[in-house]
Amino acid sequence: MDTNTNQPQATIDIQTDAQGNWEAQFPQNLAPGLHKIIVETENGEQHDMALLNLQVRSQAPIESAPVSYGHYLYPVALLTILVLILAVNNLRLMVKAKKDKRSLEKRQKNMTLVTVLAALFSILVFCFVAYQSGWFKSQASNSDSVQPIYDVPVDKEVGLVDVNGLVLDPLEDVGVAGVDLMVKEVSIRTQEGGAYNFAQIPADSYIRITHPALKKALLKTVWSDGQQQMNILFNIDMLNTLLTVIDLEAAGKYWQIYEYLPEKIKATVHPDIFHEQYVASFTSGDLNQQNIVVNKQEVLDAWRSEGYDVLFEKAVHVEFLNREQKVSYYLVYENNEWKVIK
Repeated sequence: MDTNTNQPQATIDIQTDAQGNWEAQFPQNLAPGLHKIIVETENGEQHDMALLNLQVRSQAPIESAPVSYGHYLYPVALLTILVLILAVNNLRLMVKAKKDKRSLEKRQKNMTLVTVLAALFSILVFCFVAYQSGWFKSQASNSDSVQPIYDVPVDKEVGLVDVNGLVLDPLEDVGVAGVDLMVKEVSIRTQEGGAYNFAQIPADSYIRITHPALKKALLKTVWSDGQQQMNILFNIDMLNTLLTVIDLEAAGKYWQIYEYLPEKIKATVHPDIFHEQYVASFTSGDLNQQNIVVNKQEVLDAWRSEGYDVLFEKAVHVEFLNREQKVSYYLVYENNEWKVIK
């Protein structure tokens, strides 16, 4: 199993069912690092299946729960305002008395000094409570409300599922090697055949898809039903073309998107009409600091575009999730290039 033959190896005997499905439990003492999974058949043939990268697991020390200052914020703010009003009023009376050339009693001077010091102390207390309650951080985050979605913690409890399948090229219908898939701390690099397998991952996880030639990382939702095989469609040119169109859409450059239409559709719609009727689903704010979430992928035979009433022999349907909405794009291969239809 290990990539280095001089390192300890583990052998696991597995059996497949009538449908060819199988599963294996890795040893609990498997060291962190990069491991190669090699499948050996009964006749002695060996096939590289995948590279598995186990990250070092760390557990933060248990600390006592921090004191919550949130419920003190508004009472302290109100008290600070009242003390400030009193201090300002005393200073106003002192200034007025000097202008009228009236002498002030020592008691009144002391009272003014006490109110000013109390106001400064109240301001310091308010700043301390606001900082401890996170009020300053929340105000700063309002200017940048878009956060990366991959690392957002999930508070609710979810079930665990097994997800496995193939990374397939929809054009050639063959497995793709060299694609990095990652869920939490476990990452897999596909080998020849494109097989992958994640065991017992949260049902609401994302599979992070990366490749050196891919313009941007993608996140793939997983099925809640772990009994089915989930194939991931992956073609560098196809995905980069799709990402380019989404970037143009987010930038409002619809006239450039027109150039990515198939010739059959260009023959039916004028560029000006295309610009006027185009409905954008992505904006620059949607793509800021975020990865794109792919919800569904499928290959369609004899697909007809309803919007343009044009028939294509084959198309790839990619459905994205954006702001709780499902957005569909269709890709067709024409003259050795990928074209995009929305």
